[in-house]
Amino acid sequence: MLPASPEVVLLARRRAALAVAVGLDPLPADAPWDAVTEYVRQGVALDRVWFGSAGLLSEEA
Repeated sequence: MLPASPEVVLLARRRAALAVAVGLDPLPADAPWDAVTEYVRQGVALDRVWFGSAGLLSEEA
């Protein structure tokens, strides 16, 4: 798991929610775009990539 970058946190605060994709198989952080595209295509076909949304909890929570 990687920490969220400041840009992602700022976007989440502005939008209140983010779309997320969770891949269940390893993918190198430096994978080229065509490898990521193929990973998602195969992952969706095999139900190994899940999609959803996430939001931020208030700082009071």
